[in-house]
Amino acid sequence: DDDDDDDDDEVIFADRFRTADYSGSGGGGGGGGGGSSERTEAEAEASAAASTGAAAASAASADADADAENVDPEERKRAEDLQRKREAEVARQAAERATEARWQREAAVTEARRAKTKKAQKEMMEELRRKQEEEAGQREHHARQEQAKTKVRENARGTCVATATDAIYQQHQAAFERLRAAKPGSLREVDIPWPQPHNLVFLTPRDGAPAKKLKISMALKLWHPDKFSQNFGSLLCANDSEKILARVKAVSQSIIELRQVYN
Repeated sequence: DDDDDDDDDEVIFADRFRTADYSGSGGGGGGGGGGSSERTEAEAEASAAASTGAAAASAASADADADAENVDPEERKRAEDLQRKREAEVARQAAERATEARWQREAAVTEARRAKTKKAQKEMMEELRRKQEEEAGQREHHARQEQAKTKVRENARGTCVATATDAIYQQHQAAFERLRAAKPGSLREVDIPWPQPHNLVFLTPRDGAPAKKLKISMALKLWHPDKFSQNFGSLLCANDSEKILARVKAVSQSIIELRQVYN
């Protein structure tokens, strides 16, 4: 019993000592002890929360491991097969999309080439049609020129019949010189020494090519409308002036056609 009493006294003494120690440390802190106590309590709560979260995570992981260990092997195999099939399907769809995209790119390139080829063919056909039209126009132009030349030659045949003589040609030149002595406004149409319609430049049978060209050139100097007006315009009768100049123009045009034949 004495031993039990001694043990009780020791317990009571220890409790008193701890109480006194706690009170002393609290009192010694003074005014700053309150803030330190609050921080200590917050840190303790945070530490407790972290410990609680870690414990929960550990428990969840343990549960998952336990569940994995408890899964039937056949069920696990089916799950793994299903996962592989899903991955294979995803890969297949991705490959199909890639193939479709490649086909679309190739189709776009092919279409662009086809369009370019069509454009080139169209341009080539247009160029060919343009050349054909140009050639047709040139053929028509040459045909018209040949027709004009043929007409000029036919007309020239009727205006260059070599029926004159040297004397007739000299008389014609002298008649023109006499016109210069006429009074102003006195020359009528009948006073003009008009050339013969079938032999405008008074060719003779003995005239060669040089002589024919010379007579044509001298005739143009006489019958060209500008030259004629310059030499005899003031001498023409007012009533006959218009008719004389129109006839001079016609003679000049026929001589020009004759020059084209001989040139």
